Amino acid sequence: MRYLPPGVAAGDLRPYLTVATYPTPHGFTEVESSARSSKTKTIHLAGGGLAVYDTGTPTNVHLAYPGQPYQIEVFAPGNGTATALVSNGAIRPIG
Repeated sequence: MRYLPPGVAAGDLRPYLTVATYPTPHGFTEVESSARSSKTKTIHLAGGGLAVYDTGTPTNVHLAYPGQPYQIEVFAPGNGTATALVSNGAIRPIG
């Protein structure tokens, strides 16, 4: 889902906050595997969740929770915005 600020029309091509959910039976394992790379930083989340991002592209953060069949990607164009949203718990599972 793409989040547009007030006054921005749908279809605007500029980059804005986007949160995507990808169904995958091994989402947490995939994020754990990515966390082992020397090019990634890891964020430990409440509830046992784990997030990773490539130090070269901190605009994209991937996160997952144990036992959940999905992986979430947060994109935010501002440097540090995606990591801040994930770190402070703004992005979390529902339910």
